[in-house]
Amino acid sequence: MTFETAPKTPTAPGRNVMRVVLTGGPCAGKTSSIKVLSEELEARGYSVYVVCEIATLLLEGGCKLAGASREKVQAFQEQVVPLQLQLENAFTTIAERSHEKSVILCDRGAIDGKCYLTDEEWDNQLAIFNLNTQELEERYDAVLFLVSAADGATEFYGTAGNEVRFETAEQACKLDERLRTCYIGSPNVRVFDNSVDIKRKTSRVLNYVLNILGAEVDEDETLQQYKLASVPSSLATQHTTENVVTTFLKGSDENKQVCITIRQKTDLKVLTCDHIQLKNGKYHCTSSHISEAEYATKLEKADPQCKPVVTTVSYFMNDKTSCKLVEMDGMDTAYLFCHKSPQTIPSCSFLPEVTENVTANPAHSMFHYAQNLTN
Repeated sequence: MTFETAPKTPTAPGRNVMRVVLTGGPCAGKTSSIKVLSEELEARGYSVYVVCEIATLLLEGGCKLAGASREKVQAFQEQVVPLQLQLENAFTTIAERSHEKSVILCDRGAIDGKCYLTDEEWDNQLAIFNLNTQELEERYDAVLFLVSAADGATEFYGTAGNEVRFETAEQACKLDERLRTCYIGSPNVRVFDNSVDIKRKTSRVLNYVLNILGAEVDEDETLQQYKLASVPSSLATQHTTENVVTTFLKGSDENKQVCITIRQKTDLKVLTCDHIQLKNGKYHCTSSHISEAEYATKLEKADPQCKPVVTTVSYFMNDKTSCKLVEMDGMDTAYLFCHKSPQTIPSCSFLPEVTENVTANPAHSMFHYAQNLTN
């Protein structure tokens, strides 16, 4: 059995459907966030579809996992992935054929099951359906990871009101941490912790999604770009790495660019067309997956004034923050990308010191490097 896993990115021309995952540990605010997102997006003219949490569906139907054997846990998880993908694909097909701007909200993603299995069990399960983790990482336009209330808001953690939640606060914290590591390789993951109350946490989730859709809503934490003092010799934390080649197309300038990229993961090559615009001191980027034929056609329109930029990109987590390290090939230059307030300087014990915040500084943009490579 096989499943279609290519993500559908609506924000580029010709696309009308966005798939968003809300995940995280128990009692993280996913249900309330989905409710707020649904209401706000529908008020803004979007058709909203909600993929229910498959594990909860099975648990409410009589499956009991507390104290279950490994065989039963594996049998349970083997049913979650195919049901998840079938539901997501069904809603995606309906949304696409409606020709309406649509958002599909997934209560957990297909990768969540990895948290409950060993690496060998997970790989064996995916092999049954001719899938791999990297394909699932590319499936979603955004992954919103909401940290469990058990981590940072213990007074609000509880099992009351959820008949299938059985984890203690300590178990919930461990589960939350394991689940975050499962999403390290997802390029579009954003973590929402409990440094603010639940109302502001939900507001952060809403504003982030609205910005992805182009609404330009103010956020207290946005994607920042920091220059590092040097290129790290190694990355002493759990991470995934990919090699990226970025080619800018004719008509690109300092404020508005169109580029095509090849992102080479271990077992998967991802081709995208990206539209980048510098507006109100922030870069806005929309990305669409394209076929090899589309890539070849667009490559014919490459800007001769820009050379392709080769980078090594590593994804990792640091203090409940999803991070991206970008190393420029052939240069002693590296950048750290993460969501912070503009005034915050991040600190990673395993990285060189941050020298400056260069967010939205054209002199540190990929386009600037592409132009300089020709000189």
